[in-house]
Amino acid sequence: MGDITALVAAAAVVIGGSNGAAQDQVPPAHALDAPAFVLLTLLAGTVLLRRRAPLVMLLATSLLLGLFFAAGYPHGPAVVPLVVAALSVGLRHDRGTSWRAVLVANVVLLAGSAVGHARGYATGGWGLVFGMVGGIALCSVPALVGALIRLNRFAAAQAAQEATRRRIEQERLRMAREVHDVVGHSLSVISLQAAVALHVLDRRPEQAQVALEAIRRTSVDALGELRSTLTLTHAGRQATP
Repeated sequence: MGDITALVAAAAVVIGGSNGAAQDQVPPAHALDAPAFVLLTLLAGTVLLRRRAPLVMLLATSLLLGLFFAAGYPHGPAVVPLVVAALSVGLRHDRGTSWRAVLVANVVLLAGSAVGHARGYATGGWGLVFGMVGGIALCSVPALVGALIRLNRFAAAQAAQEATRRRIEQERLRMAREVHDVVGHSLSVISLQAAVALHVLDRRPEQAQVALEAIRRTSVDALGELRSTLTLTHAGRQATP
């Protein structure tokens, strides 16, 4: 559904908008004819590649626009798919790949503009210069914007992962302190009761028995708490990304 919507919108902008642009630029630009509308239709269709193959989309749009410019057709909304392609390349590919693709696209666009100028479809030398500079900007700026967005997303994802890692480490430290407190307190009680049992063992064996029973209960309770804490620690370790 998204691709169909994008295709319809691209066709409306590229084909419909180019008719309006032609009214202001003809002459000296070449009037739109059947081959022009074929190129415009193909340009609109390239939006279907923006997610699956942005590099192919950028190559296709630059070639189609190069032919469009070389034929002398008026500039206008026909460049929209190029902007979308350059932005998609910047979003999905590393900097080196993006700029190599943009360089190739710019060369194709400049060649098409030069051919159109040589055939007389331009408003003079400055028209060619402005057209070439505009073509380079339309391809390079969206790619740069896409690259910046991609880097920002990557940095945000890294920050989120780091925050999650810190939370997990803090939870582990908290659990370790709990283990220390449980074991330390229990060992203190056991040591005290053992000292009492040794002290009264010969004179009052019944008190020694009470102390030993307290040692047993403390040991069982401590082991239970330690087991629960270690279970939580193990679960937190498994949840670590």
